Amino acid sequence: MNNVLFIHNESNLDPIIDFMRSNDASDKIFVLADSDHVDKTVGSAEINIVIADNNNDYSKIVGIVCKLKWKNFRFQSAEIEYENGEIVKLLLCLNDKIYACFNDFSIFNSRVSLKTFADYFKSKSINEKILNDLRSFLASTGIYSNNLGYSFIIDAFVYAFNDRKSLNKLTSDLYPAIGKMRGKSGKSVERDIRSVIESSCNSGKFYSVANSIGGNFEPNEKPSNGEYLAFLVDVFSIRKY
Repeated sequence: MNNVLFIHNESNLDPIIDFMRSNDASDKIFVLADSDHVDKTVGSAEINIVIADNNNDYSKIVGIVCKLKWKNFRFQSAEIEYENGEIVKLLLCLNDKIYACFNDFSIFNSRVSLKTFADYFKSKSINEKILNDLRSFLASTGIYSNNLGYSFIIDAFVYAFNDRKSLNKLTSDLYPAIGKMRGKSGKSVERDIRSVIESSCNSGKFYSVANSIGGNFEPNEKPSNGEYLAFLVDVFSIRKY
């Protein structure tokens, strides 16, 4: 789980904190505190990420990082736009371990909405071992990182893993959310996921591997995107793989 420390001594960070506390952003993912309560916060949870207004002095953030006892860290900037058009520039500071797990900050090459910003962190709030197991499963069924749809399956899995209700809103919510993060349309996300699932099924590799870990798929039965993602979530929720 990625725990985030917000430095919110600047008033325009309050909407972000409020949004992260909302059900939509899943308050289980985030630890919220201000810079005056670092010691107390560290005592209750390990902080991986510090987010601050870009106006905050770098030296002040480094001082907080020293309190967190990080050995290495990296900065990443982000520009957020609220629904009312207000622009906020943020500075993200991540320890090396989390930075390596994220490994894709292309989303911040342009201005993003507040929801997309929160969705990005939500999509990363999962144990790395589970993701590694998922990648191993995909490879064993003939789905590799160079396949179109590979990253979309992982993104969709993480969303559904954190919120199973999203499996009931694939077209209206899940696909568009992934598309915004990846610079694609929701339809493109849906199509690429379906294509890579069909390719895995056509090779025959999916059935043997999936059924060996609790699946009940008939030969030549191609699961829908929703069925496929639900199967993955069920399997990895109890770590059968």
